[in-house]
Amino acid sequence: MNKTMRLTIFLGTLFLLCPLLLAQDGRFNVSLNFAGKLPRQTSGNGVVQSPTSSGGFLGTVGFRISSKVSADFNFESTYNTEKYQAGGLFYQIPGDMREFSGALLFHPFRRGRWEPFFLAGGGIIAFGPADTIIDGVSTPAGAVRQKLPTVLYGAGTDYRIIPNLAFRLQFRGLLYQPPDFGVRNLFSGGLAHTAEPTIGLVFNF
Repeated sequence: MNKTMRLTIFLGTLFLLCPLLLAQDGRFNVSLNFAGKLPRQTSGNGVVQSPTSSGGFLGTVGFRISSKVSADFNFESTYNTEKYQAGGLFYQIPGDMREFSGALLFHPFRRGRWEPFFLAGGGIIAFGPADTIIDGVSTPAGAVRQKLPTVLYGAGTDYRIIPNLAFRLQFRGLLYQPPDFGVRNLFSGGLAHTAEPTIGLVFNF
């Protein structure tokens, strides 16, 4: 990478970060969280899907619109295995699961150091297969990366530790079509749900 490219990247990054660095009224925040992902079993069309539970990283950039409303943009990444019983065969498809979403948060009140909130939004979940295992044998089955729309809801609370730092505890829920990775006999037509308790820190700027 030449010096001109490095300078361009540096100036671009500085330009993007300036609003965050200069804002002193708490309108911007960055949240870093650990999320437990607890998917439920779904079934349909003779397919039973049982994803494994996992842990993942959830990062959020937020903007305070008013005293009671804010907007969050989320990125989450985890690695799990989607398991299927279909046509007398047992499928396992390990891979990454990534969420790109946005949500509006409603903050009904602030009491002392506590500030509860409710959230609702939506986005995309991307499933990336790393392998396809059928009855214990790695088998090429044509599984492809799949992006599916999701509905996001949840509730939680922030606990202010110091003026610019808070502890966050929340529950998130994701509703989406179960992935089939383009493998026709894995399509269930059901509705998947993943529960996500999260814990993390919020940095206010």
